[in-house]
Amino acid sequence: MRYFRILNVLLIFLSTFLCFSVTKAETKLTEYWNNFEFRNNPKDDPEFKILYRKYLSLIAESDSVTQAISIKNLLLKASLDNKILISLSDMLDLTYSYPKSQYKNKYICQSIYETMIDINSSNGDDIKIYTKKLNRLKLNSEGKIANDFEVVTPTGEHLYLQELDTDYTLLLFYDPDCETCKHLTNSISESQLLCNMINTKELSVFAVYLEKEPHKWLNFVNEKPNWIHGWDRNNLIDEYDLYYLESIPTIYLLDKEKKVIKKDCNFQELESWIKDKT
Repeated sequence: MRYFRILNVLLIFLSTFLCFSVTKAETKLTEYWNNFEFRNNPKDDPEFKILYRKYLSLIAESDSVTQAISIKNLLLKASLDNKILISLSDMLDLTYSYPKSQYKNKYICQSIYETMIDINSSNGDDIKIYTKKLNRLKLNSEGKIANDFEVVTPTGEHLYLQELDTDYTLLLFYDPDCETCKHLTNSISESQLLCNMINTKELSVFAVYLEKEPHKWLNFVNEKPNWIHGWDRNNLIDEYDLYYLESIPTIYLLDKEKKVIKKDCNFQELESWIKDKT
């Protein structure tokens, strides 16, 4: 009995300590810029650059709510000077939206755009810019039904995304000449897990070609006979803003009803999720 009392006390102490540690870390991040004063363009300020590098590491380890509060506080602090604000928002946007950035984070991007819309509430032009960015970011969000679209198949027929009838659809936008695309498509083909699901009709790989050189597309089609192939011949996906394809390749994982499970994820994340769920 005494053992259980001691254990209970230790658990309470540990819980309190962890809560205190988390709160302290959150406070450190949200108050990180309190003693810094913007005087110059952030891109040309050596002091800012040093603090910014440390800030990126801190914010990467925080939860999404703390990240959003911190980003908002930073942009509000810079808003006293519009030139500094624009320069800072551009830096943050590049850090968190650039496809090859190690810090790429769509949730932080959303915080940046929403805050910039609030700050520029009287500036119609700036609101349009950030509203467009925010709307693109929210296109086909996880949990929503993916936008349907039509493609031409290798046999000349017309096919819609919603016509596919498997438990899961791996939607892939690609270009055969893209080296990153080649690496991704090879990873998919070499995955025993995904190949088994394709063979048992649990998963469809729907590969959508977006460029204007059909001979390259057809050569790729022949390399992947077990995939479903389509060509957006008239560039309608981009024309009607059905998907925001910031970079190629882009992959989505959809469920049977074409609800988005994973958006713009990497292959490791995709395979790991499927492995856990099947």
